[in-house]
Amino acid sequence: MSSSDTDETPTISFLISNKKKRLLVIDGYIYQQNKSTAKVSYWLCEIKLCNAGVHLNSDDQFRKYTENPHTHMPVPERLEIRKMLTNIKSRVDREAKAIGQIYHEELLKANLFSKLLLSIINSFEIFDFLGVSNDCISNIAKKDKFKLPLENRPGQGQKKLTTFKEDRYLLNLMKKDRQKSSRQLATDWNSSHGKSISARTVRRRLFNAGYKSYTVKPKPYRKPSHCSARLKFAKQCSDWNFSDWKTVIFSDESHFEVFNRKNKPFVRRLPSESDKPFNFQPRVQGGG
Repeated sequence: MSSSDTDETPTISFLISNKKKRLLVIDGYIYQQNKSTAKVSYWLCEIKLCNAGVHLNSDDQFRKYTENPHTHMPVPERLEIRKMLTNIKSRVDREAKAIGQIYHEELLKANLFSKLLLSIINSFEIFDFLGVSNDCISNIAKKDKFKLPLENRPGQGQKKLTTFKEDRYLLNLMKKDRQKSSRQLATDWNSSHGKSISARTVRRRLFNAGYKSYTVKPKPYRKPSHCSARLKFAKQCSDWNFSDWKTVIFSDESHFEVFNRKNKPFVRRLPSESDKPFNFQPRVQGGG
């Protein structure tokens, strides 16, 4: 379609792509933004072999079509599927329902047949858009084909290895030394229980409880004697002027290894515990 085909201003709308970018919709055709200036934005058809385009002004108002016509017919069903997938993605972010249940509800709401859906858009596009695995979409399609319920039956899946009481013991074990690795925590837990859990299980339990690993914040290492000496010196020199400071010699400093820890320590904590004392690591000047 070109500007000579119609004198009417077309109705335009926008969609959001998988990469969070805007897509322009006019008369069933979908356009991607090619480039933009301060006054004009240039849009091209999303089909790579089609050179049709549209120009919009800075307020997203239609200006004109390009001279190249579309080399294909519009596919209204594909536009409906894009809208359906956008609704599914927004519901997945908001609701706690299973993805399969949301997918099935939106499919019925869109009034699209499964065969038509699969002929227009494949499962790779769906799971790439929703951020789920291909097996998830395949299982949903199989359940829909055989009219099976989309919810998981109770009792399915691997049983949880630890109990609530054992998980609480693991949390208390971690709080005694927050810089212990998950492998060390698993070893300590296994030595006090008759079961054996892996370091990965430890990380999952702590992550589900809200604890993540953060880099320890460095702070100057100060003994109580350092603090009292600094306070005493500050009180003595509080009334000094420029001539008094001219009698003081400032010497260079040397590097001494005190802690000798070159690796980066981590600490497990909640996001709200960033200012707790265990989140800081005393360091001397020079990192030693």
